[in-house]
Amino acid sequence: MDITPHIRESRVVVDGYGDGGFRINGERREGGLIVLETEALSIPAVSMDDLTPAVLQPLVDRADALDVVIFGTGARMAFLPPEVMELLDRHRIGFDSMDTGAACRSFNVLVTEDRRAAAVLLPV
Repeated sequence: MDITPHIRESRVVVDGYGDGGFRINGERREGGLIVLETEALSIPAVSMDDLTPAVLQPLVDRADALDVVIFGTGARMAFLPPEVMELLDRHRIGFDSMDTGAACRSFNVLVTEDRRAAAVLLPV
C-alpha cells in the first residue's frame, strides 16, 4: 500500500508496507525496522516476542534526540512487552503502539511536522 506524503528529500519516509517488509525511500526492505529521521535500521524482529531491550538499543542510544516512538505491532495493535515499556520509561522516551499500517502513516506525519520521532515497525 502506498502512503507517501510530501516530505523533504533528506528525511526517511515509509513509502509502503506489506508482504513481510517495507519500502523506505523507494527501496524494499525485508523484516522489522527501526526508522529514524535520517536512517532505517534492520532489526531481528518480526513479532512482538522479538522486541527486547537489546533489539531496541538504537533507540536508547538516541534517547536525547527522541520525543516519541511509534510501534507498529503487526496486523493488529498489541501491547508492548513490560520490559520494553520499562526501558522506554527509564530513558524518558514516549511511546504509542498501533497496527503497522497506522504506525507507518503516523511516522510520516510526525516527520512532516519536524517532530523528533522514530518508529519500530514489525512486518505484515
